[in-house]
Amino acid sequence: MLLTLFMLECEQQKEKSVRTFARLATLSGIFLFIIVSTLSAQRGGPVGLRHEISGRITYDVDNSPMQNVPVQLRTEAGQIVSTTYSSPSGNFNFEDLAGGTYVLTIEVQGYERVEKEARLVSIPSLTANIALHKTVGGRPEFGDAVAKGDAVSARELALPSKAQEALAKGKERLYQKHDPAGSLPYFRRVLEISPGFYDGYYFEGIAYTQQSQLTEAEAAFRKAIDASDHHFAEPCFALASLLIDKKRFDDARDLAREGMAVDPKAWRGYYEMARALLGEGKFVEAETNGLEARKRKTDFPGLYLILANIHIQLHKNEAVLEDVNAYLSLEPDGPASEQARTIRTQMEKALGHTPTTPDK
Repeated sequence: MLLTLFMLECEQQKEKSVRTFARLATLSGIFLFIIVSTLSAQRGGPVGLRHEISGRITYDVDNSPMQNVPVQLRTEAGQIVSTTYSSPSGNFNFEDLAGGTYVLTIEVQGYERVEKEARLVSIPSLTANIALHKTVGGRPEFGDAVAKGDAVSARELALPSKAQEALAKGKERLYQKHDPAGSLPYFRRVLEISPGFYDGYYFEGIAYTQQSQLTEAEAAFRKAIDASDHHFAEPCFALASLLIDKKRFDDARDLAREGMAVDPKAWRGYYEMARALLGEGKFVEAETNGLEARKRKTDFPGLYLILANIHIQLHKNEAVLEDVNAYLSLEPDGPASEQARTIRTQMEKALGHTPTTPDK
C-alpha cells in the first residue's frame, strides 16, 4: 500500500514533469505574497496606496537597449511575485504593487547576475535602470529561484529582432499565460527565422508535454539534443522524465547521464537518475542520486516523494519520516499530501514517536 505513493507521483508526472519546473516556485509563492503584501501595507504607507517599479535594461559597453531580458520581482522573503521581459527599447514595468521591500533579479547567460533592492513604502514609484556586464571566462550559474523559461541565454539575445519577438511571445504564452498550444506557432516562427536555434525545439517539447502529446514531445526534445550536437542538458533531462513514465529506464538513465556530462551541477540530472533507478529496483544507487539532488535543490516537493519511496524500500523509517515531513512542509495540499500524512502516521507509530498534530 505504501508503494502507491510512488505510483501516484508517476501518474501525476505526465502532466506536471515539465510544467512543475516552470511554475512551481511561482504558484507556491502566490498565497505567501498576499500575506507579505498585507503585512507590508499595514506596516508601511497608507493602506490602499499602490506602487510601481519601472526601468530600462542596457548593455554597459554602449548603453544600447537589451530586449527580451527576464526581470524577476521577489518579496524580501524570497517569494516570486512576477516576471516580465524587457521591450525592444529595453524598458520593463511592474504595476499595482503593495507597499514593501522587493528584490529585482536578472540572470542572463554570459552576463553578471544582478540583484537590486527596491523599497516601496513611502514613495509611490521607483525607477531602476540596470546595465548588464559581460562575464569573463565562462558561463555563470543560474540561481534556482528563476523558473524555467524565465532564464534567457546569450544565444537568445543574438537572435534577429523578429525571432526575439516571436520567442518572447511564445515564452509568455507558455509560462505566463499557460497556453502551450498557443505558444507553438511562435516557436515555429523562431525556427523558421533562425533554423540553428535548437532551443526552439526544446520549448516545443515543453509545450507538447504540457498537452500530453508525448510522442511529439519526444521528437522535439531529440531534435534539440541532436541539433545542439549533444551539448544541451535541459532536453536530456526532460526526455529522460518522459521515458521514465514509459518505463524505459535504461534509455532514461543514459539521457540523464548525458545531461549531467554537459551540466554536472544540475540537480535535475540526479533527480531523474534517482527516478529511473527506483523504477529498476536499484534502491541503494537511487538513494545516492536522490541525496545528491537534494544537496542541490532543497525546495522541490517531488524529490521528497521519490526519496520517501526509496527509503521505504530500504526500510529506513526515520528517513521516510523526514522525507514526508519535508514534502508536507513544501506542499501541504498537494496531490499526494493526504497519503503522505497517512505514511507519516504509520512511521511515527512504528518508531514510537508522539503523533504529529494534524495540519490545520
